[in-house]
Amino acid sequence: MLKYFTGKTPISSSSTLGFKEGEPVETPFGHIQSYKWYNGSSKAGDSQVSIFKFTTKNHDNPDQEFADRHLQCIKLLVHPNILKVLKVKQSEKSITIATEHCQPLTALSVSFDPALGFWQVFTAIHFLHTKCNKTYGLISPMGVVVRDDGSWCLSSFECAVDNEMSIHRVLADLKMHASWRDGWRPTMPSNASVSVRQVDQWGLGALICWVYTLIAGHVELCHLRRQDCDIHALKRYVPANLHGLIDQLMSPNHDVDLEETLKSHPYFCSNVSVVSMSFVLEFHIKTEEQISEFFTNLPSRLPRIPIEIACKQLLPEILKAMSIHKALVPKILESVVIICKSILVDEFRAKVYPHISRLFKENDRSIRYCLLKLMPHLDPLLDTREVSEDMFEPMLIGFNDSSSQIRDETVKTMAYVIKKIKRRQQHNAVMLLFKCVEDVEPTIRVNSIICFAKIIPFIQPDLVVKVIPQVWQLGLHDPFVKSRLATLDSISASHGFFSAEQKVEILLPLACTKLLDAEQPVRKQALEAIYTILESLKGHIMAGDKASTDRHWAERAQTSPSPTTGPSSPRQMAPQASNIQQDWNEAAVSGRIADTTTAPTRSHTQRQPSPKQTDTMQNDPMHELEDFFDPFPAKK
Repeated sequence: MLKYFTGKTPISSSSTLGFKEGEPVETPFGHIQSYKWYNGSSKAGDSQVSIFKFTTKNHDNPDQEFADRHLQCIKLLVHPNILKVLKVKQSEKSITIATEHCQPLTALSVSFDPALGFWQVFTAIHFLHTKCNKTYGLISPMGVVVRDDGSWCLSSFECAVDNEMSIHRVLADLKMHASWRDGWRPTMPSNASVSVRQVDQWGLGALICWVYTLIAGHVELCHLRRQDCDIHALKRYVPANLHGLIDQLMSPNHDVDLEETLKSHPYFCSNVSVVSMSFVLEFHIKTEEQISEFFTNLPSRLPRIPIEIACKQLLPEILKAMSIHKALVPKILESVVIICKSILVDEFRAKVYPHISRLFKENDRSIRYCLLKLMPHLDPLLDTREVSEDMFEPMLIGFNDSSSQIRDETVKTMAYVIKKIKRRQQHNAVMLLFKCVEDVEPTIRVNSIICFAKIIPFIQPDLVVKVIPQVWQLGLHDPFVKSRLATLDSISASHGFFSAEQKVEILLPLACTKLLDAEQPVRKQALEAIYTILESLKGHIMAGDKASTDRHWAERAQTSPSPTTGPSSPRQMAPQASNIQQDWNEAAVSGRIADTTTAPTRSHTQRQPSPKQTDTMQNDPMHELEDFFDPFPAKK
């Protein structure tokens, strides 16, 4: 089972607990006998707590006994599914207990799949029965609460007794407690041989019926104070596979093995949330092979786990595993990133980002490769400060790595981080990326060319003018066919960031040199690039305008596309000046579509440009270009 502890909670004699008392907590389904329940917060205001207060004034002896019994138990018992005590203040006239923040079971706090909550209550009761020799006695809407992360736990030990206690004494105590008046009346025989643990079993069965009635929307039936209310009749709202278990739990003559029920009952062992959470809470007793297998299968299971459970309960346990099982970090990260797609950005920065930042500084190359590979998914969650101050410098190490896979992933990552780094850092990144255009690995050369086209909207204009033409010149002279094709595709998609003079004097000559290339796909691509550039010059030529700069740089501050969300605009084609030219275009398109292995280029759609498109030519390189080249694509 779980890792269990028992210990003492410090009792403060100070006049203050360090917490501010807020509004009282109320629920229509019952109340605690002796304590008053309040919401609270730390005096710094950075954390929420729950405060339980008892005063001896106007309280009779039973209330005092219930209050003392609760205090003695809750300050000694420490378990993942028992409410955690933060601080206690006790005097002759009052008792004040500050705990982690919680809320009562209500329609808002109960999930539509409460299996994990029931599992948590079952494990806590099993712990009390077997490890503490205690019977809880108060499994009800006021004895079970919900934490901020959605987990359920035991919270009120006013009726807790030793397992050897007489059933008659226990029932007598219950009849004096508020829960009895609220309708939670266990049906126990007067036989002295009946174990007091069956009071808890009855409570578990009753709680299952009550919760599913609440989920079904029959709130009026959840008020059990009516004398004619039969809680066992609420079983009709419970899934059929639980009916047998409820009958066993609520039968006074049946002793249920809770541990065996948790392990073998289909309701628990077939629930993905329960199976996953029970495993991560036992990481400390699992072998590395078992943990590796778990994280191999977890990504396919995550879609079946409710988002609230995955983000608030599963993710924190997974993050703990990363610090212990370093060899499994690449596998663990895959699940972390999948969960982070559903997490709030603020929660990501508070809980997950510190782990990601630390991992980027690790020397383990497998971890570095995994982080770089996952950058497209992490990018939307990272802000400018995090990238430029914490992550950029460690990323640059990958450019000089001896592993071609790490160098290649580092190149691809620049397409995401370039827009979030400072100008000086951009210059450094561009220079390192430029060296990769001449890398010994053909794949890295291709992806470097594609990356340059993707980052053009986000780097300084002087870098574009000085560096990009040199990149394209190297790419066009590369013996690897895909490098030449990627270069021509980049020219077609990015020419709008150059002036008319630069198009005529630099880009057109570059493209024209490939009209005589030995490879037919390269010749076709060169012709397309030339037509695209000529079309962009049409307005300039017809108007006789001497202005030499397109509007990309002037409007980029307002319209720069995001690498992941920017709007796409179709690439403009040359006008249909002749049937021969049109045939050339159609032949080029059909040839590229028919032979998908020839080049990593996008399919082409011929469209008559609107006047506004012709005038501005606001192409989005991130969407105009194909994805990075992968020599070993994943099998579908």
